[in-house]
Amino acid sequence: MVEGLIPGDFVLVFRNEVIRRIDETEAHQIEAALACVEAAMTGKAADTDAAFADILANTGKLPEHLERMRSA
Repeated sequence: MVEGLIPGDFVLVFRNEVIRRIDETEAHQIEAALACVEAAMTGKAADTDAAFADILANTGKLPEHLERMRSA
């Protein structure tokens, strides 16, 4: 459970459990990536470069939250 959440906070949820608080930018990145995957799964065209721009811009680097876990 993530402490101190207030209405309007963005959170990452997996299997009905809040994993962590995220900022609005990351929330939009996740939303774009999921929309792209959904489009691909239903046979619709998807702009993968736009949906995964954050990954393409940082190839070979872990996201901050994963880097912290690796360094711990």
